[in-house]
Amino acid sequence: MTIRKILETLAQHRYRLTWQRWAVAAAVVVNQDRLLTAEELYAQLKKDYPDIGLATVYRTLDLLVDLGLVDRVQVGEGPTKYSLRNADVEVHQHLVCECCGEETPLDDKHLEPLCKHLSHISGYQISEIHVRVTGICPRCRTAARQGAGRSATGGDQAATAAR
Repeated sequence: MTIRKILETLAQHRYRLTWQRWAVAAAVVVNQDRLLTAEELYAQLKKDYPDIGLATVYRTLDLLVDLGLVDRVQVGEGPTKYSLRNADVEVHQHLVCECCGEETPLDDKHLEPLCKHLSHISGYQISEIHVRVTGICPRCRTAARQGAGRSATGGDQAATAAR
């Protein structure tokens, strides 16, 4: 992603293109292969833009995250880090019900931060991720609970009648 794409997206959503937003966006683009904390970005920016504030960096990063341009990455107990969203990574993730087989696609925003982290620690340029999470869907869980309730009720009635 380029600085131009970020600025166009800000303009499309009617955000003012302030020098602070431009500076933070440019710093994120320059560091696109790294995961950085807001404080690390702030330290870099402060060298060239002494008037920029840490709160402004945080607010701008939050805005870029909300617009889907930057990923917020939380790794373990460490500080929150940020990275430019990689539009070149294709992510396929689904929830699959073990009972009925229903597949529910998930939004790729959930795995993209993990992809960035894996790329950062491994050195790989990741191009595709496939994740299949299996479990029991709400409809099947409800049906199972209702079935269990009927058999429990029937069992209680039979036990009462036998007394």
